[in-house]
Amino acid sequence: MAIYPGDELRITYSIDFAHPVIGNQTHEFLPGDNHYATEVAPARTFGFAEELEMLRRNNLIRGGSLENAVVLSADRVLNPEGLRFPDEFCRHKVLDVMGDLALFGYPLIGHVVAKRGGHAMHVALLSRLLREKSAWALAKSETRSQKLETTDRDLVTASEASASGF
Repeated sequence: MAIYPGDELRITYSIDFAHPVIGNQTHEFLPGDNHYATEVAPARTFGFAEELEMLRRNNLIRGGSLENAVVLSADRVLNPEGLRFPDEFCRHKVLDVMGDLALFGYPLIGHVVAKRGGHAMHVALLSRLLREKSAWALAKSETRSQKLETTDRDLVTASEASASGF
């Protein structure tokens, strides 16, 4: 996972699961396109039926249901209505990384690229950004592209940072 310099936030996320329904997926998202509400927000988290009991025992899915999560058996989606998008799994990962990186506290300008990531990798990258202040700079929005639709706000511009090893 890495963040590269850019003029706007762009997220490119790729996943690869050895599951016949998921497989290899890539989704690119540009928040400035105003498609978040229709293209990313509806993407549900997902899990595997054989893990449900363990997750319940560990209080990890207290509010989980077929309405807010995609549940997979060994070879199919168990939700009666199926998937909301053919690449719903990857879109949910975009949603996850957006939420995790929001913890930085400033809007981010740069190209986020993730391959086979997850929350642990997102947090590792965030931790590295916080440690390596040379990897980013604060900038006023008035010096950035108008696509950002912000006024006189601090923004983080990425130099280059990465996290790996997960």
